[in-house]
Amino acid sequence: KGGLAVPPPLPWEIGSVAELRQMPLRDKARSAMAAGLRLPRPRGMSDQSLESLMEPLLDETVRRELRISRALAAGDADLAAELEARSSRRTALLADLRAAVTDGRFGAAAEAAAELAKAYLPPLHPCLLGSVARLGLVMAEAGDAISAEGLYRSATDDLAKVVAGGADGTQASWRPAASVELHSSLLAYASLLSRIEWNGKSRVAAAAALYSQAQQLAAGEMAQVLATAAAREHVSGVAGGAVEMWYGATTGLDMMHLVWQQLDTK
Repeated sequence: KGGLAVPPPLPWEIGSVAELRQMPLRDKARSAMAAGLRLPRPRGMSDQSLESLMEPLLDETVRRELRISRALAAGDADLAAELEARSSRRTALLADLRAAVTDGRFGAAAEAAAELAKAYLPPLHPCLLGSVARLGLVMAEAGDAISAEGLYRSATDDLAKVVAGGADGTQASWRPAASVELHSSLLAYASLLSRIEWNGKSRVAAAAALYSQAQQLAAGEMAQVLATAAAREHVSGVAGGAVEMWYGATTGLDMMHLVWQQLDTK
């Protein structure tokens, strides 16, 4: 009586589909707004539209439960069974990942997170390729420069294909995301080469070429996307390569997708 209203939980604090669906429409809207989401027009606002809007930021378990519930409600038992089967593999990988983090085996955690990304995404999706680059970063920090260079080369080559457009299995809407990932991956790759030698010879010239490529990317048609990512802390922390690999196994992947959708509208 006379006190302040208790705020609704943020999307990632919601513990189950039952809790989500028991929330009044007003509370769902307040939760979405508190998480920084843009609400649909009043005419298009419904429980279903707000649940779809919040879905990328829900906990992994709740997202899975929501998708299976929708499939069953639509009478699609095959899809529900497929989602259950896929979730079993993800659950096992996530358990491996969490155990590796707890034990301080961050290289193993990075590898498990990369496997999780593969379970979610098509081969040339920017998030998956960004995960490959971040695995390179982990290998570099662990002192395995040869593995790190191979991972960086693979990630930057494939990201460049997505940015250029037209590669099989890619979508034009991925280009802004791929640009952000490619820029950060080129800089990380260049940093590695600037610190190592091959057969006693410096790799500084190769590093300079990568730095130059990153600068050209930043000055090109994706300049605004990169500037936006760098200027907005919550974007650069997610899409700019600063997310821990193991966090990408929960809401991270979908949060990146959400950020990229926003960047794509700029």
